[in-house]
Amino acid sequence: MTFSELRDMMNIKSGKLNFHLKKLMRANLVMVSSEGRYTLTEFGRWVLAKVREMQFGERKNSVLLTSYRGIAVGAGDVERVASVVGCRPKPEELTALLGKLMESIRRWEAPTIDAEVLAVIVETLLCGMEPRYVCVPRSVEQVAFKSLTDDTYAQYRGDLVEALASRYALKRLSPVLYEYQMRGLIYVKDPALSLGGIPLLALGASTLRSVARAITRVVARAAEVVLFVEELEREDLEIIDVLPPDYRRLTLVLEEPPSEDLLPAINVALTIKAGNEVAAALPAMANRPVPLLVFRGDRVPSLTLASLPLPEPGRAYVVPLRTAVSLPAAVSRASELGVDSRRALELVAGECLRVAERYNYAAVRRALRGVVDGVEVLQPQLAILGFESALRRSYPILQASSLVGLTKRFWGSVAKDLPVAVTAALADRNAYSILPDGASSPLSAFHLSGRKIEDLALLEGALQGVLGGGSTFAVRVRGYLTAQAAAEVVRLAEMYGVSNISFHLEFTVCSACGAVVNGRRGVCDACLSSSVTNLVRPLATYEPLDAVPPEVLREYEARTYIE
Repeated sequence: MTFSELRDMMNIKSGKLNFHLKKLMRANLVMVSSEGRYTLTEFGRWVLAKVREMQFGERKNSVLLTSYRGIAVGAGDVERVASVVGCRPKPEELTALLGKLMESIRRWEAPTIDAEVLAVIVETLLCGMEPRYVCVPRSVEQVAFKSLTDDTYAQYRGDLVEALASRYALKRLSPVLYEYQMRGLIYVKDPALSLGGIPLLALGASTLRSVARAITRVVARAAEVVLFVEELEREDLEIIDVLPPDYRRLTLVLEEPPSEDLLPAINVALTIKAGNEVAAALPAMANRPVPLLVFRGDRVPSLTLASLPLPEPGRAYVVPLRTAVSLPAAVSRASELGVDSRRALELVAGECLRVAERYNYAAVRRALRGVVDGVEVLQPQLAILGFESALRRSYPILQASSLVGLTKRFWGSVAKDLPVAVTAALADRNAYSILPDGASSPLSAFHLSGRKIEDLALLEGALQGVLGGGSTFAVRVRGYLTAQAAAEVVRLAEMYGVSNISFHLEFTVCSACGAVVNGRRGVCDACLSSSVTNLVRPLATYEPLDAVPPEVLREYEARTYIE
């Protein structure tokens, strides 16, 4: 918020507010941006969470609600729970149900519960809604319970519960796909959501405000949301600030680059349709730790590189199932069995189609009731990964020019013959588990290391021309993206017919003063503090360098880059 907004909201004099803000800034609790907007620092958010815990300690007749990160968000009273559920239960029924739940929870050693878990219980029992998640099997329920109640397991909560639920959900979804995944042939993304949630949603709207309430309901239930808006205003972006913690699943799609005064307020992934002004606007959009993609044509890439029709306002598309298959593993397995590798792909695609035909999108229709004119369920998407690695089994030496011909023949054939939507990329770190060691990347069908950027543009243009997208020209930038470099990237994309570009920059964030600068630093340029975090974007989102898994980091570090 700006100084004047804070002053009006708190109804105090400017001098008094200025005095307190300076004290908070000296204590590293609050920082101010170059546009004059005050926000909490990371340390400030931590202190606020602790204060909430202290406030909770004074409330003996309640339990503590936590976010999925384990941070306290408030007491589990009727008002708080009613604000996070996706329905409107009767107050007297909600009070009675919470009374029974609280009585049980308070007997736990640590009387806390994940806010989203509590919301799921209320929605299921009082509103008749379908559960968002599949229950963890009884054989591992004690491990899952500990991950939610014992702080020793706090750092593993998300990954542990997600892995257990996904494996169990996949077995329920399709024993065939489960068997393939256990053998390392495929990876099925978010199978629990394919059972009754929203795996991937693309939604068109005239303005962000017109779908604000629906987006709030959808984001918590979807693996990913792609939102296309015709017009964007500063007031619209305030809606994003009140979304649940998983709002980073949201990608905002615009037909024209936003004005520079709006950019600092956009803190979700941004996808721009390539136009005459895009080259000039790229440096302002890319030199921020917010994921940026650029596309041309009528198909838009999601943050994890699903290929989607650009939805008109009032329309919505759902992808019911997303699967990645390892082409090198499929070729190897087919050779062992004495069958054609194309047959292996057909078996996987056929099973994906059968599973998708059973998809029940009731959760989508409820969330978007009154917002869209219709919801269309698209074909399941199959990402065929490791194309060049598979080719090198037969062609150890491949020049870019000869690879173009092989690319057009193979991808043109599979896109025509397989009964699913075929892509060549899936920006998900779990996809590394099915890729061969070496230079393979889930961002592209080609090796992203050891090549000139011109060759990468040539290959991506050939592939994306066949698929109408389906992959990305991954541009890794070390340091600052200059106007000259941005213009060169756009020129190469236009020359070779590249449909999708994703920009991958590096940043340093200082926790002491809040400064954000391009490139990796050991100390902050502004205050010389060593309390800095290096951010990189190996796949879909930016994350701390020390949080990137080793296999992902090795592949990322080997990619071709521009200075």
